[in-house]
Amino acid sequence: MIGQTISHYKILEKLGEGGMGVVYKAHDTKLDREIALKFLPLTLAASEADRARFLQEARAAASLDNANICTIYGIEEHHPADGAAGGGAQLFIAMAYVEGTTLREKLSAMTQKQAIDIAIQVAEGLSAAHDKGVVHRDIKPENVMVRKDGVAQIMDFGLAKLRETSSKINRLTKQGSTVGTAGYMSPEQVQGMDADHRSDIFSFGVLLYELLTGQLPFRGVHETALAYEIVNVDPAPMSSVNAGIDPSLDAIVLECLEKDMNERAQSMKQIAVDLKRYKRESSRQRVSRVTAARPAMQGSRVQSGAAISTGYPSGMTESIVADSGTQPAAGRSGASKLTALVAVLGIVLSAVMLFLWSPWTNPSTGESGVTRTSIPLPAGYELNLNWIGSPVDISPDGKMIAFCAFSRDSGSIQIFIRPIDSYTAKPLTRGADTFIKFSPDGKWIYYFNFNDGGLFRVSIDGGAPVRVAEAQNPRGIDFGSDGSIYMAGGQVGGVLKIRPGSDSTEAVSVPDREKKEISHRYPSILPDGKAMLLTVKYTTTPSFDDANIVVHDLETGRNTTLIEGGSHASYLPTGDILYVRGGSFFVAPFDPGTRTLTGPTRELFGGGQMMVESGAASYAFSRNGTLVYPPGGPAPSKELVVDWLYPDLRKVPLIAEARSYGDPSVSPDGTRLAITVNAANNDIWTWDIRRSLMQRLTFGGGNHGNPTWTADGKRVIFYAERDGEVELHWAPWNGSGKEEKLLGEKGVALFPAQCTPDGRSLLYYRGNDIWEVSLDSARTTRPLIETPFNENNPRVSPNGRWLSYESGESGRNEVYIVPYPRGEGRWQITSGGAGRSSWNRDGSELFYLDNTSDKYYAIPLTGTSSVEPGTRRMIADFSKAQDTDRFVDGTFDPVNMRWVVVRELPGVSSPKSLNVVTGWFEE
Repeated sequence: MIGQTISHYKILEKLGEGGMGVVYKAHDTKLDREIALKFLPLTLAASEADRARFLQEARAAASLDNANICTIYGIEEHHPADGAAGGGAQLFIAMAYVEGTTLREKLSAMTQKQAIDIAIQVAEGLSAAHDKGVVHRDIKPENVMVRKDGVAQIMDFGLAKLRETSSKINRLTKQGSTVGTAGYMSPEQVQGMDADHRSDIFSFGVLLYELLTGQLPFRGVHETALAYEIVNVDPAPMSSVNAGIDPSLDAIVLECLEKDMNERAQSMKQIAVDLKRYKRESSRQRVSRVTAARPAMQGSRVQSGAAISTGYPSGMTESIVADSGTQPAAGRSGASKLTALVAVLGIVLSAVMLFLWSPWTNPSTGESGVTRTSIPLPAGYELNLNWIGSPVDISPDGKMIAFCAFSRDSGSIQIFIRPIDSYTAKPLTRGADTFIKFSPDGKWIYYFNFNDGGLFRVSIDGGAPVRVAEAQNPRGIDFGSDGSIYMAGGQVGGVLKIRPGSDSTEAVSVPDREKKEISHRYPSILPDGKAMLLTVKYTTTPSFDDANIVVHDLETGRNTTLIEGGSHASYLPTGDILYVRGGSFFVAPFDPGTRTLTGPTRELFGGGQMMVESGAASYAFSRNGTLVYPPGGPAPSKELVVDWLYPDLRKVPLIAEARSYGDPSVSPDGTRLAITVNAANNDIWTWDIRRSLMQRLTFGGGNHGNPTWTADGKRVIFYAERDGEVELHWAPWNGSGKEEKLLGEKGVALFPAQCTPDGRSLLYYRGNDIWEVSLDSARTTRPLIETPFNENNPRVSPNGRWLSYESGESGRNEVYIVPYPRGEGRWQITSGGAGRSSWNRDGSELFYLDNTSDKYYAIPLTGTSSVEPGTRRMIADFSKAQDTDRFVDGTFDPVNMRWVVVRELPGVSSPKSLNVVTGWFEE
């Protein structure tokens, strides 16, 4: 096209190309000026939707008249003589030619002052667009040009959307699709939701963050990980990346990056004002610093610029700066008096603060100087007791407490961090997070995330989590003196070592199968770094009150039993071993040199919330002797019952005896229930509904779980731990025959999911993927769903034509359908987050739980070669359930349109506070 004349524009050169247009530099022969022409690509010319969207861009942008927005001259059509456009007209926009460079090209050489100047201009340009009802929706460095005279102009309103509420405005992007550029999109764009002017504000925050730090706030390694971070992970403060950034500037940017649109900054006009105010005040501070550097006057009791300490407790220190250098000579005596007054006020204020200040509630101090206090968790949160490890930790220097808590109202799980001299705790992460552990330098918190199946770390200042290593069923971590991480759990059931800078693991302890050891857990490295304390679980261990605590030699691999009956031991600098049994702490004197006990064990006090099913306890201590732990114990995980739950939320008792139930599964005819009873070694039981009879199906020897009925209801399939492997086993439901191995694969854990309606196959989990195995003698296996993401809950429709499953590939769990057993096509059924999906009796409807509204829906599905979802209807509204209805597990029975739910007994809850003991080592 270069050299051609179109209308009265002579094409000179190609400037660039994007998804919605090709841009050329041209000469306007009528007005004798250089302009830019943007053409709709020929490959898209036949699309009426794209043509309409192109026109929308032009009309929206043409209505804007602002120095910081590229000027649009008009919209015109070009009719190619050769018919290349299929005989139709090719649209193009005539716009001002901006001579300069993109902001992307200037990023590396930009000062903070230049960044603020450009940010103010972009903010003012967006403010003008928003005033006209125009949303850009693709703010990024490539779409901002900086002219040679320093003026910044926003380019390409190709993704603009008129912010109007009229129903006559046609939505020109498909519902559920995302529009924008990965890394700069807002959470609502990532999730395919409506995006108004506040979406531009979020993208502007990303842009400003990058301008000031040189890096993006969200840096996932691939687009899905990036989308997850944008929706779920709070960015690190800019000051943690660049210490020279002022906290007030940090606050402006972080307000732009709020996930919730309603909590985000609401106006670009106000952001521009805030940036201008910051620019003015920072200039004054620079002048003030120069002035304060002048010599102090003689006779003044406080020198110019000197700091007067208020005497606050450590961590709350503030200073008052007396600046007399700007006073005229005639007023210096008055300045001196004012300085003295400030000093006196500082002393008085110090005394008052020392008298009143205390971040604790109900402190009590003993004669030894030991202080016991209690701190509440954030309102509405409880400690997230888990089977993995401790949900509470304290930094090595004793200055910060971290804990993992969950909200029953919102269902959210978060890691919080709270300075020990503060009243407030701030959230660091949001997700299915479990045990936590400070790094030895106190700068990072390590944790395990269920959804992503990995060990992560996050800075105590916040920001994007960093994946450290893959992790399967971890059971605690500790650190070596060389920075290595010792992580218990995984396929071998022992302890793995992760060397610094590496994500590969090597086994340093392996359970001795001849001694009936199943797992080693909760490592605690001894001071010489050559041995560690471990908790050992055996095939005969009924609960972790009966587990053994051993010392493991890292050089020889030999275990020496120290304590019979206890779990989760740690070595104290006082020369003792601290461990938990039942609901109490115990201590035993220990010589780390000889690795032997030097005296009898004794009980200290109640607490720790040990889980008798896994041995995990909740406590931590710092190097200076501060102990933190939840009150009470053991953990209340066994107080569960099983009910029928109907759509009107009516409950009918099914199993009234309170135990630690999980994984309920209803037989195909609805007359029996298979369920896991959790203990140190979990087992499968069956419940005959008609006879109210409980019968044990498996008998120790390792964990069993995930009971799944065969299609004829004669057998139950489950996973079983055998000799360090997790295999698929099955047995007659009534115990009339022996348990048999169905499928096993060395080094890979297998878990059952569902038997197909025709009874020929079993769907099962192999790692994060979904596979199928035939139930005939051939045991033929094949993959069904293999992606980089976690898939779960596969269900073949009763008519055998479709396979539904759930995946977190979009950043949240959604329901998808693919043809079964084979075929082309894939359909996303839900948006906004969903789970607990299942089919009705004939496969004409799919049921699912909407995670946002907590409502259960049925959605009709039609079509033979493709899936056509209909209008959904609500089955039940769980948001109206009673506060005492705390469901921890369940499954849907489509035959009788009811659920089997595992429910906590009323009055049972996790701790809502933590006990803190300072000076504990002295005691």
